[in-house]
Amino acid sequence: SLIHDDVVDNSELRRGEKTLNNFLGNHMSVLWGDFLFINAFMRLHDLRRPFIMDVIYKAAKLMVEGQIIELENQFNLDVERPVYYDTIDKKTSSLFAAVTHIAAGLGNESPEAQQRYYQFGMDVGTIFQVSDDMLDIFSDQTGKDRFSDLKEGKTTLPYILLMEHCPAEINVKKLLEDKDEARLLELFETYK
Repeated sequence: SLIHDDVVDNSELRRGEKTLNNFLGNHMSVLWGDFLFINAFMRLHDLRRPFIMDVIYKAAKLMVEGQIIELENQFNLDVERPVYYDTIDKKTSSLFAAVTHIAAGLGNESPEAQQRYYQFGMDVGTIFQVSDDMLDIFSDQTGKDRFSDLKEGKTTLPYILLMEHCPAEINVKKLLEDKDEARLLELFETYK
């Protein structure tokens, strides 16, 4: 999924390393991503544990839905919190939840316990994505340029909160449109 994500985002780096599409181009990267997905599904199928496939298919479907929602809202500065959370729940948290759900199922946990594991994965995925969105702004140690999300047209939670909390006389939307990184960083520091 990260290979496809890098193609969609046109990313050249992931965690400081060149992405596959940087080496092979988008067309070949999409095919390699598909190839890896198919092989992963085949190996999981070989385990003969139908619940695993059910969980994986659901997660894959949700991840694609999340990516679609994100692309539909690209360069939309009017994204509200519910849309943001729906996007990350589907795009990121569903994968974490699938992993924890499968672990619980393989451990022969009760259906109730499996649901708690699933929710734990959802929560960890949300924390991971919100943290990643914050690092995009506040850290120069991520292996990519600061404000990459803004440049890619992603209105993440930090931007949503900044627009909500800044005084009306500060035109945050204009600063975002202009990608005024220095002024935005000042505002983030002021209105944390």
